[in-house]
Amino acid sequence: MNHGDTEGTEKSENKQAPLRVLRASVVNPWLLQMELAITRPQRWNEPFGRMSDRDVDQLLSIEPFRSIDASAFPPSLPLRGILSGDTRLVRFEPGDVVVREGDYGNSAFLILDGTVRVMLERLDPQMLGRDEKPRRGWFRAIAQLWENAALPEVRPKAAVVAAQTQANIRDEDGTPRVFVQDVPRLVSETGTARLGRGELFGELAAMSRTPRTATVLADTRATLLEIRWQGLRDLMRRTPAIREHVERLYRENSLRVHLRETELLKNLAAPQLDAVTAATEFESFGNFDWYSDFSTQQKRDAAEQIAAEPLIAAEGDRATGLYLIRSGFARLSRRHGQGHRTLAYIGKGQVFGWSEFVAAFKNGGEPHWHNSLRAVGYVDVLHIPAKVVLETILPIVEMGAGDSGLGTGEDITKS
Repeated sequence: MNHGDTEGTEKSENKQAPLRVLRASVVNPWLLQMELAITRPQRWNEPFGRMSDRDVDQLLSIEPFRSIDASAFPPSLPLRGILSGDTRLVRFEPGDVVVREGDYGNSAFLILDGTVRVMLERLDPQMLGRDEKPRRGWFRAIAQLWENAALPEVRPKAAVVAAQTQANIRDEDGTPRVFVQDVPRLVSETGTARLGRGELFGELAAMSRTPRTATVLADTRATLLEIRWQGLRDLMRRTPAIREHVERLYRENSLRVHLRETELLKNLAAPQLDAVTAATEFESFGNFDWYSDFSTQQKRDAAEQIAAEPLIAAEGDRATGLYLIRSGFARLSRRHGQGHRTLAYIGKGQVFGWSEFVAAFKNGGEPHWHNSLRAVGYVDVLHIPAKVVLETILPIVEMGAGDSGLGTGEDITKS
């Protein structure tokens, strides 16, 4: 795995380089026109890894790729081309750090063999090879999205990393690997979630272009397929198979744990939590290419920026349920004059809509949104339908909880 590989800038990624010209014994004008129209992404000029035809064949024989309809992809962006040019096989030893909390994601990982551990609690930054930095508030995190350079994440060479940190570093074919010693002790002292063959992780940070929300360590010897974000984007655009695969495994293995860890739901009894889990829906808002549009967004005034953002919930409309942010950021706003005034930003783990249902439950009316919610870039959410909120959650949750920590975000008007 060559951590120094680069993926090109957002600008150059959209350029196209011609494929080789096809040969025919008789020149056919229609065929010639088709040949000239066939182009491929410029990023494939420098493949992400070294995938052989056999590697690609093996990928196409397993889920989720086995369920993908190759005919859904155009000649300029074939499924085999994406697997060959946008993926690579990476191998890890037990204790190796696969991704670190706080690093900006530019790829996702599919587990082909072995297991990994997702650390549910924050680890010592120096253990992971980085200096301690002050944790940023929501407003600062949002501002950072506009300030980030358009360059991909670049990882330093092993010698540089070793000189800058107290972490354990080993070199594998010129690639620096940070590893953690005594993983069993760490696992016993820290909350973790175990992921195995067929599971995908890191896709939310990759698609929303936001920091990794957790550190992932290799639990055993593991072989992973790393998919750079452009390839993941093109796969998800052309076929529902990837999203359906991710959502099915997430619902089977992780959704109930995620809901249990949500402050609002932590006191639900098992039958009620099961009912909420079964009814929860997965939704996404925004554009996969949002990152490349930020320079244009900066030139707009606040009203234009808000109007251009995908609307999740509109102030005054009937509330359809609770929204739990899985990844990304959303803007909370309220009508002000002819436009909207930003109240706060909310992110991973926060909830939108709780106060509306509390008011409706107390007053006997129907819940309506008090504020509007819009996606900033690309946002993944969990949606708990109104019927479940009113019949299952509200009768049990202590009414005095109010909105504390449940979607209030950070009030930027005080910044």
